[in-house]
Amino acid sequence: MSKDQFDDYGDLVYHYTDQFGLVGIIERRELWATNISYLNDASEVAYGLEFFRNHNGECIQVLKNSLQIDDRFSSSFEKVFEYLISQADARHFLKDPKEYLYVSSFFESASLRKVTISGIDAGDNLEQWRAYSKGGVGYSIGFDKKLLTSQVAKQTGADLYTYCGSCIYSKEEKTARVRETLEILEPACDIAMHTAYGDWAEKQHAVICMDGSVTPPGASTELRRGEDKPKDREAISSALQWYWGRKMISTSFMKHEAFAMEHEWRIVRLAFTNSEQIQFKTRKDGIVPYSAVSIADDKSPEHLVPGIIRRIVAGPLGDASFSKRQRDVRSVKMLLEHNGVEVKSEGHENGVIIESSELPC
Repeated sequence: MSKDQFDDYGDLVYHYTDQFGLVGIIERRELWATNISYLNDASEVAYGLEFFRNHNGECIQVLKNSLQIDDRFSSSFEKVFEYLISQADARHFLKDPKEYLYVSSFFESASLRKVTISGIDAGDNLEQWRAYSKGGVGYSIGFDKKLLTSQVAKQTGADLYTYCGSCIYSKEEKTARVRETLEILEPACDIAMHTAYGDWAEKQHAVICMDGSVTPPGASTELRRGEDKPKDREAISSALQWYWGRKMISTSFMKHEAFAMEHEWRIVRLAFTNSEQIQFKTRKDGIVPYSAVSIADDKSPEHLVPGIIRRIVAGPLGDASFSKRQRDVRSVKMLLEHNGVEVKSEGHENGVIIESSELPC
Protein backbone atom coordinates (compact mmCIF):
# COMPACT_ATOMS: atom_id res chain seq x y z
CA MET A 1 0.00 0.00 0.00
CA SER A 2 1.34 3.44 -0.89
CA LYS A 3 1.54 6.33 1.55
CA ASP A 4 -1.25 8.14 -0.34
CA GLN A 5 -3.50 5.11 0.00
CA PHE A 6 -2.74 4.92 3.69
CA ASP A 7 -3.74 8.55 4.18
CA ASP A 8 -7.10 7.66 2.61
CA TYR A 9 -7.57 4.68 4.92
CA GLY A 10 -5.86 5.99 8.07
CA ASP A 11 -9.08 6.84 9.95
CA LEU A 12 -10.82 3.51 9.37
CA VAL A 13 -11.58 0.66 11.75
CA TYR A 14 -11.97 -2.77 10.19
CA HIS A 15 -14.51 -5.40 11.13
CA TYR A 16 -13.45 -8.83 9.87
CA THR A 17 -16.31 -11.24 9.25
CA ASP A 18 -17.54 -14.07 7.02
CA GLN A 19 -20.07 -13.93 4.19
CA PHE A 20 -23.03 -14.23 6.57
CA GLY A 21 -21.78 -11.33 8.65
CA LEU A 22 -21.23 -9.08 5.63
CA VAL A 23 -24.70 -9.71 4.20
CA GLY A 24 -26.31 -9.22 7.63
CA ILE A 25 -24.54 -5.91 8.26
CA ILE A 26 -25.50 -4.49 4.85
CA GLU A 27 -29.10 -5.75 4.74
CA ARG A 28 -29.98 -5.20 8.40
CA ARG A 29 -27.93 -1.98 8.69
CA GLU A 30 -26.62 -3.05 12.08
CA LEU A 31 -23.61 -4.50 13.84
CA TRP A 32 -24.01 -7.33 16.32
CA ALA A 33 -22.30 -6.92 19.68
CA THR A 34 -21.90 -10.45 21.03
CA ASN A 35 -22.14 -11.31 24.70
CA ILE A 36 -18.57 -11.26 25.99
CA SER A 37 -18.86 -14.84 27.31
CA TYR A 38 -18.90 -16.05 23.70
CA LEU A 39 -15.77 -14.25 22.54
CA ASN A 40 -12.49 -16.08 22.03
CA ASP A 41 -11.20 -15.02 25.46
CA ALA A 42 -14.01 -14.53 27.97
CA SER A 43 -11.42 -14.16 30.77
CA GLU A 44 -10.76 -10.55 29.72
CA VAL A 45 -13.40 -9.17 32.12
CA ALA A 46 -11.84 -11.06 35.01
CA TYR A 47 -8.49 -9.55 34.06
CA GLY A 48 -9.91 -6.02 34.12
CA LEU A 49 -11.70 -6.52 37.44
CA GLU A 50 -8.51 -7.92 38.97
CA PHE A 51 -6.61 -4.87 37.72
CA PHE A 52 -9.14 -2.63 39.47
CA ARG A 53 -8.79 -4.58 42.72
CA ASN A 54 -5.00 -4.42 42.60
CA HIS A 55 -4.87 -0.66 41.93
CA ASN A 56 -7.80 0.74 43.89
CA GLY A 57 -5.60 1.54 46.90
CA GLU A 58 -2.95 3.54 45.07
CA CYS A 59 -5.59 5.40 43.04
CA ILE A 60 -7.53 6.33 46.20
CA GLN A 61 -4.26 7.75 47.58
CA VAL A 62 -3.82 9.87 44.44
CA LEU A 63 -7.40 11.12 44.71
CA LYS A 64 -7.00 11.86 48.41
CA ASN A 65 -3.84 13.88 47.73
CA SER A 66 -5.50 15.83 44.92
CA LEU A 67 -8.37 16.75 47.27
CA GLN A 68 -5.90 17.78 49.99
CA ILE A 69 -7.75 15.83 52.67
CA ASP A 70 -6.97 16.99 56.21
CA ASP A 71 -4.72 14.52 58.08
CA ARG A 72 -7.44 14.12 60.74
CA PHE A 73 -9.73 12.51 58.16
CA SER A 74 -7.16 10.72 55.98
CA SER A 75 -7.70 7.20 57.31
CA SER A 76 -11.47 7.59 57.58
CA PHE A 77 -11.69 8.90 54.00
CA GLU A 78 -9.91 5.80 52.71
CA LYS A 79 -12.14 3.45 54.69
CA VAL A 80 -15.33 5.17 53.54
CA PHE A 81 -14.15 5.09 49.92
CA GLU A 82 -13.32 1.39 50.13
CA TYR A 83 -16.70 0.74 51.76
CA LEU A 84 -18.51 2.47 48.88
CA ILE A 85 -16.62 0.33 46.38
CA SER A 86 -17.58 -2.84 48.26
CA GLN A 87 -21.23 -1.71 48.35
CA ALA A 88 -21.28 -1.07 44.60
CA ASP A 89 -19.88 -4.55 43.96
CA ALA A 90 -22.23 -6.20 46.47
CA ARG A 91 -25.28 -4.61 44.83
CA HIS A 92 -24.45 -5.35 41.23
CA PHE A 93 -22.36 -8.52 41.21
CA LEU A 94 -25.32 -10.73 42.14
CA LYS A 95 -24.95 -12.26 38.67
CA ASP A 96 -21.92 -13.04 36.58
CA PRO A 97 -20.90 -9.61 35.20
CA LYS A 98 -20.27 -11.16 31.78
CA GLU A 99 -24.04 -11.48 31.38
CA TYR A 100 -24.29 -7.69 31.03
CA LEU A 101 -21.50 -7.04 28.52
CA TYR A 102 -21.67 -7.12 24.71
CA VAL A 103 -18.74 -6.46 22.40
CA SER A 104 -18.12 -5.90 18.70
CA SER A 105 -14.43 -5.95 17.70
CA PHE A 106 -12.51 -4.03 15.04
CA PHE A 107 -8.91 -3.67 13.88
CA GLU A 108 -7.75 -0.05 14.11
CA SER A 109 -5.81 1.27 11.13
CA ALA A 110 -4.67 4.53 12.74
CA SER A 111 -2.61 2.58 15.28
CA LEU A 112 -0.55 1.20 12.39
CA ARG A 113 0.38 4.62 10.99
CA LYS A 114 4.11 4.15 11.65
CA VAL A 115 4.33 0.73 10.07
CA THR A 116 1.73 0.76 7.29
CA ILE A 117 4.08 2.58 4.92
CA SER A 118 6.28 -0.53 5.18
CA GLY A 119 3.50 -2.63 3.70
CA ILE A 120 1.08 -3.56 6.50
CA ASP A 121 -2.55 -3.00 5.55
CA ALA A 122 -5.05 -3.03 8.43
CA GLY A 123 -7.78 -4.02 6.00
CA ASP A 124 -5.84 -6.96 4.61
CA ASN A 125 -4.17 -8.54 7.62
CA LEU A 126 -3.21 -12.21 7.69
CA GLU A 127 -3.79 -12.75 11.41
CA GLN A 128 -7.23 -11.18 11.21
CA TRP A 129 -8.18 -13.35 8.24
CA ARG A 130 -7.10 -16.46 10.12
CA ALA A 131 -9.12 -15.47 13.17
CA TYR A 132 -12.37 -14.36 11.56
CA SER A 133 -12.79 -15.82 8.07
CA LYS A 134 -14.37 -19.24 7.69
CA GLY A 135 -13.32 -21.87 5.21
CA GLY A 136 -11.05 -19.36 3.51
CA VAL A 137 -13.95 -16.96 2.87
CA GLY A 138 -13.96 -13.62 4.64
CA TYR A 139 -14.40 -9.88 4.28
CA SER A 140 -13.00 -6.87 6.07
CA ILE A 141 -15.30 -3.87 6.27
CA GLY A 142 -13.61 -0.50 6.74
CA PHE A 143 -15.80 1.86 8.78
CA ASP A 144 -15.26 5.59 9.05
CA LYS A 145 -14.24 5.85 12.71
CA LYS A 146 -15.68 9.33 13.28
CA LEU A 147 -19.06 8.49 11.78
CA LEU A 148 -19.23 5.18 13.62
CA THR A 149 -18.30 6.84 16.92
CA SER A 150 -21.01 9.45 16.39
CA GLN A 151 -23.58 6.74 15.62
CA VAL A 152 -22.65 4.74 18.73
CA ALA A 153 -22.90 7.83 20.94
CA LYS A 154 -26.61 8.12 20.12
CA GLN A 155 -27.40 4.63 21.39
CA THR A 156 -27.48 4.96 25.16
CA GLY A 157 -30.80 4.60 26.96
CA ALA A 158 -32.35 3.81 30.32
CA ASP A 159 -31.41 0.13 30.24
CA LEU A 160 -28.20 0.17 28.22
CA TYR A 161 -24.98 2.15 27.82
CA THR A 162 -22.92 2.00 24.64
CA TYR A 163 -19.33 3.19 24.21
CA CYS A 164 -16.54 2.74 21.70
CA GLY A 165 -12.80 3.28 21.57
CA SER A 166 -9.37 1.71 21.46
CA CYS A 167 -8.48 -1.09 23.84
CA ILE A 168 -5.92 -0.09 26.46
CA TYR A 169 -2.84 -2.21 27.01
CA SER A 170 -0.29 -0.25 29.04
CA LYS A 171 -0.32 -0.21 32.84
CA GLU A 172 -0.23 3.60 32.83
CA GLU A 173 -3.37 3.91 30.71
CA LYS A 174 -5.23 1.30 32.72
CA THR A 175 -4.29 2.93 36.03
CA ALA A 176 -5.51 6.28 34.71
CA ARG A 177 -8.83 4.65 33.79
CA VAL A 178 -9.17 3.28 37.34
CA ARG A 179 -8.57 6.77 38.77
CA GLU A 180 -11.14 8.35 36.45
CA THR A 181 -13.72 5.73 37.41
CA LEU A 182 -13.08 6.12 41.14
CA GLU A 183 -13.62 9.88 40.88
CA ILE A 184 -17.30 9.16 40.26
CA LEU A 185 -17.58 8.10 43.92
CA GLU A 186 -15.95 11.24 45.34
CA PRO A 187 -19.23 13.21 45.80
CA ALA A 188 -20.83 10.17 47.48
CA CYS A 189 -17.83 9.84 49.80
CA ASP A 190 -18.17 13.54 50.62
CA ILE A 191 -21.80 13.02 51.68
CA ALA A 192 -20.89 10.00 53.81
CA MET A 193 -18.02 11.85 55.49
CA HIS A 194 -20.23 14.84 56.27
CA THR A 195 -22.86 12.55 57.78
CA ALA A 196 -20.35 10.70 59.93
CA TYR A 197 -18.18 13.65 60.97
CA GLY A 198 -19.84 16.92 61.94
CA ASP A 199 -16.66 18.93 61.46
CA TRP A 200 -15.96 17.56 57.98
CA ALA A 201 -15.10 20.70 56.04
CA GLU A 202 -17.71 21.72 53.49
CA LYS A 203 -16.32 21.90 49.98
CA GLN A 204 -17.90 22.41 46.60
CA HIS A 205 -17.12 19.54 44.25
CA ALA A 206 -17.83 18.94 40.60
CA VAL A 207 -20.58 16.33 40.59
CA ILE A 208 -20.54 13.63 37.92
CA CYS A 209 -24.18 12.97 37.08
CA MET A 210 -25.77 9.75 35.89
CA ASP A 211 -25.72 10.87 32.27
CA GLY A 212 -21.98 11.55 32.44
CA SER A 213 -22.34 15.34 32.46
CA VAL A 214 -20.50 17.45 35.01
CA THR A 215 -22.04 20.03 37.31
CA PRO A 216 -19.43 22.77 37.87
CA PRO A 217 -18.31 23.84 41.38
CA GLY A 218 -20.76 26.23 43.03
CA ALA A 219 -23.78 25.03 41.06
CA SER A 220 -26.92 23.84 42.80
CA THR A 221 -27.03 20.04 43.04
CA GLU A 222 -29.06 17.36 44.76
CA LEU A 223 -26.01 16.31 46.77
CA ARG A 224 -26.77 18.58 49.74
CA ARG A 225 -24.62 17.57 52.68
CA GLY A 226 -26.88 16.53 55.55
CA GLU A 227 -29.80 18.76 54.55
CA ASP A 228 -32.00 16.05 53.09
CA LYS A 229 -31.12 12.47 54.02
CA PRO A 230 -33.50 10.80 51.50
CA LYS A 231 -31.93 12.81 48.69
CA ASP A 232 -28.47 12.02 50.04
CA ARG A 233 -29.26 8.30 50.02
CA GLU A 234 -30.64 8.58 46.50
CA ALA A 235 -27.54 10.45 45.36
CA ILE A 236 -25.21 7.86 46.90
CA SER A 237 -27.20 5.02 45.32
CA SER A 238 -27.04 6.70 41.92
CA ALA A 239 -23.30 7.25 42.28
CA LEU A 240 -22.78 3.58 43.13
CA GLN A 241 -24.76 2.52 40.07
CA TRP A 242 -22.96 4.92 37.75
CA TYR A 243 -19.56 3.90 39.18
CA TRP A 244 -20.33 0.23 38.69
CA GLY A 245 -21.47 0.77 35.10
CA ARG A 246 -18.37 2.74 34.19
CA LYS A 247 -16.21 0.15 35.94
CA MET A 248 -17.70 -2.64 33.84
CA ILE A 249 -17.28 -0.66 30.63
CA SER A 250 -13.68 0.18 31.56
CA THR A 251 -12.78 -3.45 32.25
CA SER A 252 -14.12 -4.35 28.79
CA PHE A 253 -11.47 -2.15 27.18
CA MET A 254 -8.58 -3.45 29.32
CA LYS A 255 -6.38 -6.11 27.77
CA HIS A 256 -3.05 -7.59 28.79
CA GLU A 257 -0.09 -5.79 27.21
CA ALA A 258 0.90 -9.06 25.49
CA PHE A 259 -2.03 -8.46 23.11
CA ALA A 260 -1.00 -4.91 22.16
CA MET A 261 -0.19 -5.91 18.57
CA GLU A 262 -3.88 -6.71 18.04
CA HIS A 263 -4.59 -2.94 17.80
CA GLU A 264 -8.18 -3.65 18.79
CA TRP A 265 -10.96 -1.05 18.73
CA ARG A 266 -14.28 -1.98 20.31
CA ILE A 267 -17.92 -1.13 20.64
CA VAL A 268 -18.94 -2.13 24.17
CA ARG A 269 -22.53 -2.22 25.37
CA LEU A 270 -23.67 -2.68 28.95
CA ALA A 271 -27.21 -4.05 28.79
CA PHE A 272 -29.41 -6.01 31.15
CA THR A 273 -31.08 -9.34 30.35
CA ASN A 274 -34.59 -7.85 30.43
CA SER A 275 -33.65 -5.14 27.95
CA GLU A 276 -35.53 -5.12 24.65
CA GLN A 277 -32.13 -4.66 23.01
CA ILE A 278 -31.05 -8.23 23.81
CA GLN A 279 -31.67 -10.83 21.12
CA PHE A 280 -30.55 -14.42 20.54
CA LYS A 281 -29.04 -16.32 17.64
CA THR A 282 -28.10 -19.96 17.24
CA ARG A 283 -24.87 -21.54 16.13
CA LYS A 284 -23.40 -25.04 16.21
CA ASP A 285 -22.29 -24.84 19.84
CA GLY A 286 -25.52 -23.37 21.24
CA ILE A 287 -27.51 -20.16 21.80
CA VAL A 288 -25.66 -16.84 21.70
CA PRO A 289 -27.04 -13.58 23.19
CA TYR A 290 -26.28 -10.42 21.22
CA SER A 291 -27.34 -6.80 20.97
CA ALA A 292 -27.75 -4.91 17.69
CA VAL A 293 -25.99 -1.58 17.17
CA SER A 294 -27.76 0.36 14.45
CA ILE A 295 -25.80 1.93 11.59
CA ALA A 296 -28.95 3.03 9.76
CA ASP A 297 -29.46 6.61 8.66
CA ASP A 298 -31.75 8.46 11.10
CA LYS A 299 -33.47 10.32 8.27
CA SER A 300 -33.76 7.30 6.01
CA PRO A 301 -33.70 4.10 8.13
CA GLU A 302 -33.86 1.86 5.06
CA HIS A 303 -30.32 3.01 4.20
CA LEU A 304 -26.94 2.97 5.91
CA VAL A 305 -25.51 6.17 7.38
CA PRO A 306 -23.99 7.80 4.27
CA GLY A 307 -20.23 7.25 4.15
CA ILE A 308 -20.06 5.06 7.27
CA ILE A 309 -18.57 2.21 5.20
CA ARG A 310 -15.67 3.34 3.03
CA ARG A 311 -13.88 0.16 2.01
CA ILE A 312 -14.50 -3.60 1.73
CA VAL A 313 -11.74 -6.13 1.10
CA ALA A 314 -12.64 -9.64 -0.06
CA GLY A 315 -10.37 -12.08 1.75
CA PRO A 316 -7.52 -14.17 0.36
CA LEU A 317 -8.65 -17.07 -1.80
CA GLY A 318 -5.37 -18.97 -2.06
CA ASP A 319 -4.91 -20.39 -5.55
CA ALA A 320 -8.32 -19.26 -6.77
CA SER A 321 -8.41 -18.04 -10.34
CA PHE A 322 -8.50 -14.42 -11.36
CA SER A 323 -12.10 -14.87 -12.54
CA LYS A 324 -13.11 -16.23 -9.11
CA ARG A 325 -11.58 -13.18 -7.41
CA GLN A 326 -13.33 -10.87 -9.84
CA ARG A 327 -16.63 -12.65 -9.22
CA ASP A 328 -16.19 -12.20 -5.45
CA VAL A 329 -15.65 -8.46 -5.84
CA ARG A 330 -18.56 -8.21 -8.26
CA SER A 331 -20.95 -9.95 -5.84
CA VAL A 332 -20.00 -7.48 -3.08
CA LYS A 333 -20.64 -4.62 -5.51
CA MET A 334 -24.08 -6.02 -6.36
CA LEU A 335 -24.90 -6.48 -2.66
CA LEU A 336 -24.08 -2.84 -1.93
CA GLU A 337 -25.91 -1.42 -4.92
CA HIS A 338 -28.98 -3.54 -4.21
CA ASN A 339 -29.10 -1.97 -0.75
CA GLY A 340 -28.66 1.60 -1.95
CA VAL A 341 -24.96 1.95 -1.13
CA GLU A 342 -22.83 3.79 -3.65
CA VAL A 343 -19.73 2.01 -4.93
CA LYS A 344 -16.69 4.03 -5.94
CA SER A 345 -16.51 4.51 -9.70
CA GLU A 346 -15.90 7.29 -12.19
CA GLY A 347 -19.33 8.65 -11.38
CA HIS A 348 -19.15 8.16 -7.61
CA GLU A 349 -15.78 9.22 -6.25
CA ASN A 350 -17.01 9.03 -2.65
CA GLY A 351 -18.48 5.55 -2.91
CA VAL A 352 -17.27 2.39 -1.16
CA ILE A 353 -13.96 1.01 -2.44
CA ILE A 354 -14.12 -2.74 -3.09
CA GLU A 355 -10.89 -4.68 -3.41
CA SER A 356 -9.59 -8.22 -3.37
CA SER A 357 -6.94 -9.29 -0.86
CA GLU A 358 -3.37 -9.19 -2.13
CA LEU A 359 -2.15 -11.84 0.30
CA PRO A 360 -1.02 -15.14 -1.20
CA CYS A 361 -2.70 -17.49 1.28
